[in-house]
Amino acid sequence: MHRFVWDLRWRNSGNPVVDEDEDSIISPSGPRVPPGTYQAKLTVDGKSFVQLLTVRMDPRSSASVPVLNDQFWLAKKIFEETLKSRGALAEINSVQDELAALTPEKIAQHPAVSLQVIELEALMQNILEGVQEKARDVSGLASANGGLDTVLNAVEGGNREVPAQILTLHRQSSQEAEKQIAVWAEVKKT
Repeated sequence: MHRFVWDLRWRNSGNPVVDEDEDSIISPSGPRVPPGTYQAKLTVDGKSFVQLLTVRMDPRSSASVPVLNDQFWLAKKIFEETLKSRGALAEINSVQDELAALTPEKIAQHPAVSLQVIELEALMQNILEGVQEKARDVSGLASANGGLDTVLNAVEGGNREVPAQILTLHRQSSQEAEKQIAVWAEVKKT
């Protein structure tokens, strides 16, 4: 009566990933699982049914299972980093929208708030764009998020060892995202 199709993606129950805060940006789907045995579990009215299923190697692929396993674990790590980065971006965008909705009349009623709004907007801009102390490939949360998206697509884009340039971009993007997310967490506390 019912059919369920698994797209072989990690952390995807078959439902599309919906990111309500970023309607214009397509959320990443989880990385594809490597060949192996997996469990499908269906629970109905408190009763669970478990079925094993096997994901087989694509016979057209020249990649080895160890390469695919390494690729999967790296993609899984990048996927988690991307979700954290997108979460922080969504929060910042939401606060920016709320601040943009403040009318001059509302701000005029509370002059002390005006300075705080200006300071918060500057802080958020620094988080998004980074502080341009020196020329770097990745600066700011927006750039780091873009880098993580690029890296995830590159890792998922083939059945081969990950190129050194992609690993370098991942390291830079991951470090910058982690740094800016920590700054944002501190801003939210204060």
